[in-house]
Amino acid sequence: MEVKKKTDKVLDALDYLGNDIKQNINSQAYLSMFESARENNPWFTEEDVRYALLQFLPWLERKNAEKFLEKYSQNMEEQNLAIVAAGNIPCVCFHDVICGLLSLCNIQVKLSSNDKVILPFLMKRMSEKFELPISFVEKVKNFDKIIATGSNNTSLYFQSYFSDYPHIIRKSRSSVAVVCNQDNTEGLQEDVFRYFGKGCRNVSLIFLPQGYELKNLSDRLKTYKFAPDFQKYKNNCDYYKAVFLMNNIKFTDAEFFTLREELNLHPPLSVINYVFYNDISEVNKFLLEQKEDLQCVVAEKAELSDKIKKTPFGSAQSPKLDDFADEVDTMAFLQSTKQH
Repeated sequence: MEVKKKTDKVLDALDYLGNDIKQNINSQAYLSMFESARENNPWFTEEDVRYALLQFLPWLERKNAEKFLEKYSQNMEEQNLAIVAAGNIPCVCFHDVICGLLSLCNIQVKLSSNDKVILPFLMKRMSEKFELPISFVEKVKNFDKIIATGSNNTSLYFQSYFSDYPHIIRKSRSSVAVVCNQDNTEGLQEDVFRYFGKGCRNVSLIFLPQGYELKNLSDRLKTYKFAPDFQKYKNNCDYYKAVFLMNNIKFTDAEFFTLREELNLHPPLSVINYVFYNDISEVNKFLLEQKEDLQCVVAEKAELSDKIKKTPFGSAQSPKLDDFADEVDTMAFLQSTKQH
């Protein structure tokens, strides 16, 4: 009964926050938060932070959270969860926080220096009515389990440093799109450019069927409306155009981005890689070989392997509550018996 009471409190708190976002996102409090978030990290535009908050709304609805919880048996053992957050896109650790709250953990969060404003603001909004076991720390300690996210180099350090604890360690990943001639690619521009392409769910490599008009892809991507005059992004775009010209690297200049034919998951910011394929089996082979480095495979009608989860065009930046990062079930991890 005590577990149900605590769970109901968390569900009420999440629902309260969702309603607060819907009703007050244009209030002075939120507008001030947007400004502070951008002052802390110039890449966090008001448009992108707003977008991130709106993507959280389905996660926060009580009916959705209740349905999400149905497949898990609540662990009655109290546990302390540490979260070491990344800061590449706005409030990227929010899903981990929700899973921790729903698992009735005591949570401590070490925020990234690039994202120190948004999550504390949201938790403060909830704390106006609900007291929840979450704190923000400079160094994590006295925890039972940990979730840490960072770059490839940082993840190696995390693996070593936290090896004695039950953990989820995440490294950098990329996303790809697989286009076939029957596809309506509406939304692909959102998959590529939202958050300036800095997230692991951003498409950085696109597979095109042989004979596909590259202009069709370029025209689709050009429909994205983020501020093309944003100087930090524009500097990247101009820099790599110059590098490609000086090194005689063939590319397509598409105004605020470049297209380059290369089978590489990690192009520089503002550069979108693409390759043509003759047989979808070639694509399947590559995707299966690179599975550990992929976050999303955006595709609809392409005949991909059953082992590859497809994300519809336009949905990469709008994961559902059960779309776990790296396909590792965070809830199952948190609700398993402590091992430390």
